[in-house]
Amino acid sequence: MLSEEGLKEDLIIIDNNTSFTSKTRDIGNTIREKYLAISNGLKNSTNILGDNPRFVIGLSGGIDSALVATLLVLAFGKKKVIGVNMPSRYNSAETKNSAKTLAHNLAIEYLVLPIEGVLKENSAILEQDGQELSEYHLENVQAKIRGTSILSNLSAKYNCFFTNNGNKLEIALGYSTLYGDWGGAIAPIGDLSKTEVVAMCRYINDAVFGKEIIPEVLLPDGLWRFNKNQIQPSAELKSNQVDPMKFGYHSKLLVAETDYQKKCIEDIMAWYLEGILHEKLGISYELMQRWGIDNPKEFLKDLEWFYDTIQKNVFKRVQSPPIILTSKSSYGYDIRESLLPTLKTKYFKELKEKIKLMDKYGM
Repeated sequence: MLSEEGLKEDLIIIDNNTSFTSKTRDIGNTIREKYLAISNGLKNSTNILGDNPRFVIGLSGGIDSALVATLLVLAFGKKKVIGVNMPSRYNSAETKNSAKTLAHNLAIEYLVLPIEGVLKENSAILEQDGQELSEYHLENVQAKIRGTSILSNLSAKYNCFFTNNGNKLEIALGYSTLYGDWGGAIAPIGDLSKTEVVAMCRYINDAVFGKEIIPEVLLPDGLWRFNKNQIQPSAELKSNQVDPMKFGYHSKLLVAETDYQKKCIEDIMAWYLEGILHEKLGISYELMQRWGIDNPKEFLKDLEWFYDTIQKNVFKRVQSPPIILTSKSSYGYDIRESLLPTLKTKYFKELKEKIKLMDKYGM
């Protein structure tokens, strides 16, 4: 620091010979701790939600909205939550039944508001110029009808909040629609990977309720496989749609990419070359085989898509609702991102050429 005269730099030396004994804390049930963090985060969000909040939540029949609805009921009680299913022609009987079953299990008020008629009216208005909407545009129109036209207006009608049900992987990849399912007052599971979403659902069923509340048809096995009677993750905005993520693997990639000691794309590629990627990420070799990324060409294609897609969707994340923090680095105010594109390094290009020469991962 500067002395009073402002001309000299003073140096203060503190010599502390006091002995120091390091202490460690046992790592508990991480999912349990994250469950408690979200529960406490919801209850203590009075600056956003007020002292006695009520919620309206879109229940798609999928696992993310099922978890959010359950967390809200556990935090505030069943009378504070209204579930809304908004089916179109693309929603299956299985997901509609899943949403209804969850609402029954939670004993919450439940509304079914089909959007097919509204979708046709919106399409007719938007096609008055003679140009038909593409399949992609129709997907976004559906999401905006649900989020903006219905949920935001119901929240105003009932004097309550509506939630953002996106998980961290969806937020990272921008797998949602601005002014649609990207809206909401708060994102309870916005810092949970999809793997953690599944684990928390199992924890709530087993440890909190001691019975099936969140439908088991939504929960995959350890390799993210679903049998014919189960429901795979899907936005259900077009026919035969399945989410594009490589679940389990992409979740761990995202943890590596966003953790406090962040790993860049070159780190991941170097681990792949050494045959230790699965060990570093904490996944099984079988999971890599399940998604075909033991094939070097598929690995490169997927890895570039993953990192490039995350970067392209910064503009969405800077408009996201508040996220409850459960990790060392959450999107929102915790991770500072630039809208500028990233440049591929010389080291990246060298690693890419080496991986191209590989026959198979780990060999």
